[in-house]
Amino acid sequence: MNIKNLLLCCALHITLSINALVITTGVPKSGATTLLATTLKELLQAKQSVPIKGDMKLNEKQMQRNNLLIGTPICNEHNIALVKKYNAKIIHIIRDPRDLIAAMAEKIYTYRKLISGARNKNRNQIITELITQGSAFYTYLYSFDEVQNVQGINDLYAFWLPWIDHPNTLTVRFEELSGAQGQQAQQQTISNIAQFLNIACDAQRTNKVAEKLQSGGLFGLFKKKPSVGKWQKAYNAQHKTLCKQIAGQLIIDLDYAANNNW
Repeated sequence: MNIKNLLLCCALHITLSINALVITTGVPKSGATTLLATTLKELLQAKQSVPIKGDMKLNEKQMQRNNLLIGTPICNEHNIALVKKYNAKIIHIIRDPRDLIAAMAEKIYTYRKLISGARNKNRNQIITELITQGSAFYTYLYSFDEVQNVQGINDLYAFWLPWIDHPNTLTVRFEELSGAQGQQAQQQTISNIAQFLNIACDAQRTNKVAEKLQSGGLFGLFKKKPSVGKWQKAYNAQHKTLCKQIAGQLIIDLDYAANNNW
């Protein structure tokens, strides 16, 4: 199996008994195929789930025969047209770009012996590339042709962020859904997702979903509570400077910092 596909095998298709087509998305490593997959499986009490290819381009045949698609489709004309045609609901998850880079760098470093171009690089070099070269995501992990010429994490996020303003879209935060910002924030996010999908969800059911997330999620995809702020240990002074220069405004716009004094 191609390493890019191997590392994308988290993407799932879940067959559910709901009327509306629901699609999850977000920049890879934001939790779209882990946190959201687990949350929706529990909320909708799905009994069947099988791995599928995590395409960023929506497939109309899949949309015709399925109720829920778990993946990371970008916000482009092709995908927007299909979402409109099928009146789909989008759940879009965002994550602090600094933590996303740290998480991605850790994965690349772990699999560096299997990834062309990363074998002889250390964590610091990988983090630098991910901050300054959006194309590094393509080079190392993802079959995503549009990103080959992207420069920097700021431009990479631009492929997904327009979903925030798209009709029928709910945007949630990784930090809140993961429970990293406390039980109350997590339960409120779960309730918001349920309300968005018109699912009755009392406190008992919300707690059950939260417990599933804390226990490792769907198929045990995450073995420990997802961390927030890990970038603070992963970044050196140069990384911080580069990140402020390239993605400082993005981080502020997403409300992950009030200014560049971090």
